[in-house]
Order: sequence, then structure tokens, then C-alpha cells
Amino acid sequence: MSEKLEYLQKLELKITEAQAVLAKLKAERIQVLEKVQHDEIERLEQHLSAAHVRSCKYC
Repeated sequence: MSEKLEYLQKLELKITEAQAVLAKLKAERIQVLEKVQHDEIERLEQHLSAAHVRSCKYC
């Protein structure tokens, strides 16, 4: 095998590995964003419940 061909194959392998890492990072990013969104929704629901309880004291 020629040196040029070996070099190109190594580069292709590195590109494939980089694409796999990128896909994994994108999937992790989506999971983190979903968790943050879920946490934010829970926090807002707690604030809403607390506001409702406070407002009902005067009902």
C-alpha cells in the first residue's frame, strides 16, 4: 500500500471517529437540555403552588 493511501485511510478513520464523538455529544446535549427544562418546569410549578396558597389565605 502506498504511503499516500495509508495516510488518507488514517484521515478517514479520524474523521469517522470525530463524527461519532460529535453525535455522542449532541445526544448528551439534548439530554441535558431536557433535564434542565424539566427542572425549570418543576421550579415554576412550585412557585405557582406557593403563590396560590398565599393568595388563598385572603379568600
